[in-house]
Amino acid sequence: MGSTQTTAAVAQSDFAVEVSTDGVTWTAICGEVTAVAISGGEQSIGEIMTACGEFAIVKGSNKISPYDIVVTAVYTETASTEAFDLVHDRFQGTAKTLGVRWAPKGGITTVVGNKVFNTSNSGTAVGLVPIVRCLPPAEDASSANPATFEFAVKSPAIYETASATS
Repeated sequence: MGSTQTTAAVAQSDFAVEVSTDGVTWTAICGEVTAVAISGGEQSIGEIMTACGEFAIVKGSNKISPYDIVVTAVYTETASTEAFDLVHDRFQGTAKTLGVRWAPKGGITTVVGNKVFNTSNSGTAVGLVPIVRCLPPAEDASSANPATFEFAVKSPAIYETASATS
């Protein structure tokens, strides 16, 4: 094969997640979050067939579609200091926006230099983005697992920063 296998893999089990209603003050919700899923972010591509060609003409637009960020978390009924009440209250209010940031290696405010991915409206700064949904928990009587809920935001861009101690 000619390539050396990496030894720098990042475990998925110790990530950090925070949310903000103003882009300045952040609330850690990693004690409730069980998963963060990201989709979207594809370059818009155009294609067309011609009368004489066997293959399509395909062109990239250099424009990126928005990102869908879906966060699954343990459902609690603890005041606005935990994920469900914090996000749900924001979604039910008039300002249905939220900043979300996550660090695959954790340590957003306790370690210097870890990658942090942030919602962004410009790609050059952290931004509050629309909350698409904040669903109450689905229930399953045959499961002994804790109840979970999910919320989703739509971010025009993802802005990458490095963690720093606060």
